[in-house]
Amino acid sequence: MGTNKRILPRLDKRIAVRFRLADDPKERTGYTDNISPRGLFIRTSHLPEPGQNVGMEIDLPGGTIRVEGKVAWKHWVPIDLRQTEHMGFGVEIHHATEEWFQQFI
Repeated sequence: MGTNKRILPRLDKRIAVRFRLADDPKERTGYTDNISPRGLFIRTSHLPEPGQNVGMEIDLPGGTIRVEGKVAWKHWVPIDLRQTEHMGFGVEIHHATEEWFQQFI
């Protein structure tokens, strides 16, 4: 069995997120999942290619968090498995305030 090499804290929080890709002005939506100080997974049916820049807005009770990052990977799931497995993409955070992750706790 493999070992989990992640050393940063992670939170499993489902929060609505709006995102735009740098080369596509259309706003898309998804949900956060598995958030860490350096990245997050966005559950969505729109799967951008790795390497694309993405801007995100996440509304929390204390205000809207705006962060920017780069698509690190994508995960496509066959339709018959979508009830048990999440489709979406991972984002490596590049531009955010130092405290952005603390707002989820």
